[in-house]
Amino acid sequence: MTVQTNLPIEPDAFVGRESDIEECAGLLVAARMLTLCGAGGVGKTRLALRVAREVADRFPDGVWLVELAEHPGTPAQRVAATLDVPGTGEGLLGALAASRSLLVLDSGDHQAEECARLCSRILAVCPEVWLLVTTREPLRVAGECTWRVPPLSLSADDDPDCEAVRLFVDRASASRPDFQWTDAATAQAAMLCAELEGVPLAIELAAAMTRYLTVEQIRMRLDDRFRLPSGGVRSTGRRTLLATVEWSYRMLSAQERLLLQRLTVFTGGWTLEMAEMVCSGGGVWRGEVLRTLAMLVDKSLLVRDGEMRYRMLETLRGYAAERLSEGGEESDLRRRHLACVRELARQGGELIRNSDTSWAEICRHMAMLDAVRPNVLAAIAWAIDNDEVEQGLRILTDLRWAVIGSGRFDDTAPLLDRMLADAGRVPDGLVGEAMVLRTELHFLAGDFASAGTCAREAVRRSRAGGSRIGEILALAQSVVVDAGNPELGKCPLDRALAMAREEAEPCLESYVLAVRGLVSQWHGQLAEAEHWYEAMRRQQRGGGDWGMAIALIGLAQVAQARGDLTVARGHYEQALELLRELDYRGERIRCLTGLAKIAAELGDYATARSKVREGLRLSGGIGHRGRAAQLMEILAEIS
Repeated sequence: MTVQTNLPIEPDAFVGRESDIEECAGLLVAARMLTLCGAGGVGKTRLALRVAREVADRFPDGVWLVELAEHPGTPAQRVAATLDVPGTGEGLLGALAASRSLLVLDSGDHQAEECARLCSRILAVCPEVWLLVTTREPLRVAGECTWRVPPLSLSADDDPDCEAVRLFVDRASASRPDFQWTDAATAQAAMLCAELEGVPLAIELAAAMTRYLTVEQIRMRLDDRFRLPSGGVRSTGRRTLLATVEWSYRMLSAQERLLLQRLTVFTGGWTLEMAEMVCSGGGVWRGEVLRTLAMLVDKSLLVRDGEMRYRMLETLRGYAAERLSEGGEESDLRRRHLACVRELARQGGELIRNSDTSWAEICRHMAMLDAVRPNVLAAIAWAIDNDEVEQGLRILTDLRWAVIGSGRFDDTAPLLDRMLADAGRVPDGLVGEAMVLRTELHFLAGDFASAGTCAREAVRRSRAGGSRIGEILALAQSVVVDAGNPELGKCPLDRALAMAREEAEPCLESYVLAVRGLVSQWHGQLAEAEHWYEAMRRQQRGGGDWGMAIALIGLAQVAQARGDLTVARGHYEQALELLRELDYRGERIRCLTGLAKIAAELGDYATARSKVREGLRLSGGIGHRGRAAQLMEILAEIS
């Protein structure tokens, strides 16, 4: 059986802990919540991921890793975003209640109280959901089974076959394949592992140094003043790890130390280009960033994820962040981080507005932005707290299409509200464009009254500030949020379309054409709606982008209203195929809703249920309340 999962591929061999895996897997039979406790660097996360893989076949609805350490938002928001289930309160619990799944909550101690409350509610309301949690201390939740993660096994006589030595040899051999493992070298490795008390991260950091030093030299360079008498993992494990981290840090060149410190301004991961933009200068030349990053990866101080993205382990990040704070350049780096995110957002906006940009290029850039999304949210939050509201608003307005397309509103809307409330010194035109985005978010969340108020203010502020882009979008939105007589919408839409064509920005013209088609469709004017959607389709670049998908969805809905289900289904499926290149969930949900209705009308209830389930999975935790409600209505009808 193939189980749905987002568990990452193991970057290297998993060494040892065979009995630990077996014991933890057994505990997950007797207890629905197992908390793996231990000091930083003892291997809680790797063990949890291996245990999760071991028991995956017990959970037909999936095994899901929820990373809590560096991501913004509450644990409930992180679970909702990871699992794509509705809401963060009763909606989340209701969606989970019907599933049999395993949630791996990693680094729950960063928000221990919130994590404990969430776990308690899940255990009480969702009888088929199991929890595997990693923290430094127990969460003390009723029903929690705690298991203290020990260091890797050591032998009293420095057994070369013990787990700690096996790990060292494996990692050292990967770092330096030509290393000659003589009996003397292995014995030195066994003594080194004993001195490091079997802490896996400490062992891996030391093993990475075999590229430059012999094992004996590594032992000699471990400064005695950082070693403490053994007295159990809780009393010395963290200090031993700190000693190894500090030793590894001191072994770096001045340039490597400086870059490592500066990289702590990133939240989650980052790309090479981001590191060059933020961290170069003042001792780290831009052309040396790549080489220095590679050196830090070689020394196990950084991890390379995906296609040229990097991240830092939390334990190392905390230490390096303290060094950055001591250096006095954190504030300047935060501003450079904000400027970096601002530039990436500007590039994304330009790519979408430029008619010569290929869809593949847009997809690559937007996928990169999605991968580093925690940095976007962190930069905006910093801007709010440091009197840089204008820069934060420019980031969101440049990412307007990405925010709407991705459908992830639950964490964006509160930031936008905070900035609009503090926008007294921001130019009217920019405020108008930001209110355009807020109008859209209100509308998609089903708050039509607020959307109407916001749309009218967006028109006023855009005109006052001379923002034609804001005025075009706001005029179109003012018609969308007015469900009255269609005649009321013709004048604003005529003006918006004329202005969009004057601006020569295809994405603006596409938006207005889509609104004209939608409004005509709402009022039963199917021939007129078809005319506008066909005009939109003819205007699209190369047949492969978001606008093309929206046009196809509109044409599908028109065909569906006429009873031509075959044509409608073809349009929906073609649109879905276009949208798979980029995770633009709002339009994917519209396609799945349409396909579910068609399947139900044809009596294919199994397909209808499958499409509804997929749509509900995509709609969760992203702000599309109305579309989730439509899917639930279909499910109720076919049940």
